[in-house]
Amino acid sequence: MPRPAFFPLLLLLCCVTLPLCAQRTEGQASYYADRFHARPTSTGEKYDKELLTAASKEYPYNSVLEVTNVVNGKQVRVRVNDCGPHHPDRIIDLSKAAARKIGLLRSGTAQVRLRLVSRGQDGPTCERSAWAAAEKVRRENESAGEETTTVVAVTQPSTPKGPTAPTTPAVDKRKRRPAAPPRNREFADDEMLFGVQVGAFGKEANANRLVERLTELGFTDVWSVKMGRVYRVYTGKYYFQDEAEALKLQVREAGFRDASVRRVQ
Repeated sequence: MPRPAFFPLLLLLCCVTLPLCAQRTEGQASYYADRFHARPTSTGEKYDKELLTAASKEYPYNSVLEVTNVVNGKQVRVRVNDCGPHHPDRIIDLSKAAARKIGLLRSGTAQVRLRLVSRGQDGPTCERSAWAAAEKVRRENESAGEETTTVVAVTQPSTPKGPTAPTTPAVDKRKRRPAAPPRNREFADDEMLFGVQVGAFGKEANANRLVERLTELGFTDVWSVKMGRVYRVYTGKYYFQDEAEALKLQVREAGFRDASVRRVQ
């Protein structure tokens, strides 16, 4: 049977729209805990539990999605304004108001179906490593060009002195130590930050020992915090989840296999 004349065009269209077709439209949904109310989302917009919003990993910011609870048929339309969910088995996190409209509050999670009503043009989605790198450069450039000039001035004279003793240990030391922020790095109280949870203990002394051990291994910005009856140990504070994921791998390579990325602020 001969192919229709528009077959090449159709094939090209499928290739171009493949990322859209690959987006999951059915899976588990959950909703934000009340403690996130008024905290900034990954877009910088503050989360309001009474607005119809959601977190998605696959749809750009400001996309409008129709969410249907497949069990009871209830529907709600939400606007994507955050990156998530961070649970690998879920496809969307709903605001509390949106969860209430589709009968999700009691169960906590539910099987839902997503329909794209309008696709947002404001990036990025959670697949945002390139954007994160651009944002990092932008933040560095905001502090004026003086720092960049200083780096160039130091680097150029040191080029012919590459083999000298002071240079080699400095490079090796950087390779051994994790790429974590310095201890004296300060963040605003309303920043949303990601870090790595290394352990959780019922006794404060055990948590303190882990803090000391991580510090000895070269991890920076290590602390312990009591949550309920549990003392949790964290390391690293980052603006972006993918930066914390890189640190998590280093923590696991150091022998802490249960390390996981968490929101730390």
